Amino acid sequence: MIDIGVNNVALERMAADFAATPQQIEMARGRALRETAKWVRRVSLRNAARKLRIPQKSLQYRFYLSKIPRGASEAELRIGTLPIPVSRVGNPRQSAKGTKVGRLPFFRGAFIGEIYSSQEKVWIRKGSPHYDPARYPVIRQNRPSTLRPGASGRFPVVRAAVPIDDVVEKTADDLEGLLPGRFEHEFGRALNYEVNIKGRK
Repeated sequence: MIDIGVNNVALERMAADFAATPQQIEMARGRALRETAKWVRRVSLRNAARKLRIPQKSLQYRFYLSKIPRGASEAELRIGTLPIPVSRVGNPRQSAKGTKVGRLPFFRGAFIGEIYSSQEKVWIRKGSPHYDPARYPVIRQNRPSTLRPGASGRFPVVRAAVPIDDVVEKTADDLEGLLPGRFEHEFGRALNYEVNIKGRK
């Protein structure tokens, strides 16, 4: 949940300055909550992507803002924290020494392959001297249902992924102290719309 910590005294003062009606105040509160929640999602997504050095589009599906109904007093931003497969970050490029994906550090010893699905992903053999659990976090253990003759020594393999849990949680937490001020800003804009624009139509 997004806990804004609203300063009701400040909001009441703003409502009095606009001479807003109770209905206008209620509408402004709802609009301010929605806009503040969208701001949290947008900024935390941008900051997390920047720190992780990955495109926002590869991360945005992990930031889910629940629909905020009229009259709601809270907003819910869900953040998926499982590692992101590097195949979502960019197009992998294979070389003799390993694989390069986007701006991520080089994956030495890794290779591109269709192993557990028809989609190409970046893998490394777990027995490789270049295997690093931090760069190849195991979400679930898989083994192919059938193996070609002579392939058994090539498994198990582990998919390359970007751990994101610490970064995305911290970027959202870092915004907590800014929420009251942001909500007041959005509340003022919403009041202006309700009183001076919508109210005069």
